Amino acid sequence: VDKELASGEYFMKEKERQQRKEENRKKQRVEASKKRKLEREESLKAPAEEPVTKKHKPEKQPEVVVVDVDKIKSQVKENVKKKRVHFKL
Repeated sequence: VDKELASGEYFMKEKERQQRKEENRKKQRVEASKKRKLEREESLKAPAEEPVTKKHKPEKQPEVVVVDVDKIKSQVKENVKKKRVHFKL
């Protein structure tokens, strides 16, 4: 009763009390729905993933290939002679 006197509810009509209670319930429902909505959004968010770091393989040094140009020329000349095709080198 003291709380009702302090808030002024004691002097209100029954209909006004019911309206105030209904307004309070609506506020609580709205707040609860907002809270549920936020919780749903949180559950739908993708978890933060750590960035994938590429494992760097040691770079291979290009192999040095020694080419004997004179040997290749002679082989080509022999093949040309066998096939009797004339190519100018």
